[in-house]
Amino acid sequence: GFLQFYEEENHYLIHVNEKFNYEKLVIAHELGHFFLHKNVNTFKLANCSSVLENKLEHQADVFASEILLTDEMLTNA
Repeated sequence: GFLQFYEEENHYLIHVNEKFNYEKLVIAHELGHFFLHKNVNTFKLANCSSVLENKLEHQADVFASEILLTDEMLTNA
């Protein structure tokens, strides 16, 4: 997935690879980046620190799981 911001129009675009089967997961993950990291230049960061990049990816994954997993899913597992 990919989250892109068009500052001039104040629009965000989430692109999901059409070959990927978990569209909701990708969208939730990218929303995590939006809400948690919208002021971070992730392209620049990726070239500077793989540890920090992995931390941001993990945070977006946790955000996605919080959105997608219901209490019932967690208690009946």
